[in-house]
Formats: sequence, structure tokens, C-alpha cells
Amino acid sequence: MSNLIVAKFGGTSMASGHAFAASARRMERNDDMRIAVVSAPGKMNGRNDPGGACGPDQVKVTDRLLQIAQKARRNEPLEEDICALERRFRTIEDSISLPEEGRVSGGVRDLVRQRARMSEGDDAPLAALGEELNARLFAAYLNMRHIRASYLDPRDASFTVSEEGGRVFVDESRYPEIHARVQR
Repeated sequence: MSNLIVAKFGGTSMASGHAFAASARRMERNDDMRIAVVSAPGKMNGRNDPGGACGPDQVKVTDRLLQIAQKARRNEPLEEDICALERRFRTIEDSISLPEEGRVSGGVRDLVRQRARMSEGDDAPLAALGEELNARLFAAYLNMRHIRASYLDPRDASFTVSEEGGRVFVDESRYPEIHARVQR
């Protein structure tokens, strides 16, 4: 029986197409590594973006989403920040030659505006969008590389965020269901 390894790829490991490829190679080399938890794209550096493909935008995606949340509360224009998010994801998609059906950049504008309206003082739903989009993008990229993958929404895996300090917990009674989903 094999072991199950959960890989956590942080923002630097998911910041560019080059970084995506390196993370995918790690998964390809280890059959036990069957779950990937990814962060939103972080800052680029010479290792995760050697060709400088992502350009001058050094703002982490989560930081940009938090800026959007603050601007939305103040009724300030969001267009420039939303365009920067779209560009960031499109740059990753282009650099990994992702087909149209796996791309997430086209939905960024509507999702950001929807979550900005819903947030009403709680930045978490908007801030989490970066991880969600990157997880969907990474799953599509893995499938393109013939590594079977699918996105699993944390809510569908019974992850819950408490009202007290944003602590995350899992309802242990749901473990069998989570296990079954992961096995599929």
C-alpha cells in the first residue's frame, strides 16, 4: 500500500509558468504525492521567473485582492487592480501554453466584483480567490501534462472557517466522505 503525500506549494512555487512546471515535475516524480494545496501567485524572483516573463508587477495576488477589498469598501475605482490580476493569471496561462478551456483569467473580473460586493467588511472571501483560481489553474495544467487532477473546493471537502479569529477546522465526522472524494 502506498503512502499519501500532501504537497503544499507556496506563493513563490506558484508565481509563474516556470514555477508551475517545477511544481508539476515534483508531483510527476512521486506517485505518492496525490494532493496539492496551492497558494495564490506570490512574488517573482530569478528562480521562479528566470526569463522575467511576468514583467514589473511584483505585487502578490493576495495583497492585490486585499487592496481591492479596501478600495471596494471606500467605493474607489477597481479597474486598474482587476486588470493587473487578469494580466497576472493570463501571463501564467500563456507561459504554460494552457488551452482556453483550462484558463481562469477570463472569469477574474466577474468573480472579483461579485466577492467584493459580498465581503461587507470580511476580506477573507475575496482574499481566498487567489488560491481558488490558482488551484483551478494548476489542476488544468496537471491534466494538460497527463497527470490526472481535479479541483476540490474546500467547502466541498468540509473545511470550515470559524467565526472566532478565522481558524480553519475540519468536521472529523466527514473524514470518510473526504477520503472517498480524494480517492476519486
